[in-house]
Amino acid sequence: MTFCRLILSLSLSLSPVAADTVIAAAAEDLVKLGVDREAAVHLLDSWVAVAGAPPADSLVQAIAGALRFQAPVDLIIDKTSEGLAKQIPPHRLLPALDRWGRELSQACEIAARLHKRFDAGRVSVRETVLRVHLLRRSRADGVWLRRLFASALESEPSVGGFLRASEAVAHLRHLGLSDDEAVSVGQHFLAAGVSAGDMDDLLRAIEVAGEGLPLAEAARQVSERVTEGWTAEEVMTHTGSAVPDGLREREQDTDVGRVADRNNEENDDDND
Repeated sequence: MTFCRLILSLSLSLSPVAADTVIAAAAEDLVKLGVDREAAVHLLDSWVAVAGAPPADSLVQAIAGALRFQAPVDLIIDKTSEGLAKQIPPHRLLPALDRWGRELSQACEIAARLHKRFDAGRVSVRETVLRVHLLRRSRADGVWLRRLFASALESEPSVGGFLRASEAVAHLRHLGLSDDEAVSVGQHFLAAGVSAGDMDDLLRAIEVAGEGLPLAEAARQVSERVTEGWTAEEVMTHTGSAVPDGLREREQDTDVGRVADRNNEENDDDND
């Protein structure tokens, strides 16, 4: 008998056999919904540990409700277990299941389109669903995702490449770029066939260049160099050593002033 079953037995004055029966009945209901039996028992044990009460019908009903949106069973169970691990009380956890079901269902639809259209490589559908889910939770609205997807149809990236470009757009929006500016960067990356790994370096290049330039201008310059065929390494090297145009102009003005001063000094010497 597990510790959680002991809690259940003591809290309800049930015999160990009766406590096991309660858990088994709830587990059977979850199995009928498509949940793996071992995962179901583990989830119910976690529920008892957090709630200190038997798994109510409301738990099974909430999971069933989430699954009616065609969300993957294992992801719903994982999200529920994650909530219990964070000690989220049942009165907050159960309503959240409905929202998770809707969100994961939408992510599944997008993932299915990506895997049908692009080469998945080593990126599983599950990973795609989770990454799309995180994108949407980061306020990645469907408008700019659709724009990026339309651009991707021309460049035929891998699923991983499209996801990384989308994450790059979301990151740039978070840094302060407008939707149009951020999507433009993602479109340049996709059109140039930039690998997922190189996108990380290019994002860093934009951030470094943005220390001396407006971020939008830094993004534009990096995007243009990528379009011109520069490698990520070349962009990084240039960004790390180049002086921003505005600063370069000021330095040139200073150099002109220094030359003028030297000429004046030489003229003064000649006059002497």
